[in-house]
Amino acid sequence: MAVSAEREPEIRTLPPEVVAGNLRRIHILRDLALAMVAVLTLVGATGLLGVRAGSEAVSTNGYDLQLRYPWITRGGLSADFDFRVTRPGGFGGTQLTIACSKEYLTMFNIQRVFPTPIRETSDQSHLYWTFEPPPSDILDVAFTTETAESLRDIGVHDAEVQVLAGGTRIARIPLRTAVVP
Repeated sequence: MAVSAEREPEIRTLPPEVVAGNLRRIHILRDLALAMVAVLTLVGATGLLGVRAGSEAVSTNGYDLQLRYPWITRGGLSADFDFRVTRPGGFGGTQLTIACSKEYLTMFNIQRVFPTPIRETSDQSHLYWTFEPPPSDILDVAFTTETAESLRDIGVHDAEVQVLAGGTRIARIPLRTAVVP
């Protein structure tokens, strides 16, 4: 006894001319979307979408200044600042102050400043941290921060860091940070 296999009729909800024309376009769009997901996954896996540090250096009035800061960051991630002020022969008892744009710093949650400043003040545009002169030729200051998780911070932000010795500005360093989603 032979068993006959009957095919069920194909049921379509669109007319054949519409299906044939759109099917190719749908497949192309699907393939492009999958390729974009694959590229983003590969870029993310290589770390290219993560935090990047920038650095600036300036030499003026006998002081050498180096600043390492978050150049590219994301909300919720660690974004530290490191300052190094060097003066051959020492600081001669002169207190040093680091100032930064107040508006710029609203993007960060400052968790720790080391060494602990002897004074913290602010005015309408800047925050100031004053430090005792170190016993050596070098003052290293580290700010441990985390980028705030706010959608309003996404974008590119410019700032100004100033270093003052005994109340006199010895250097101004512009910097730029991009916060990405």
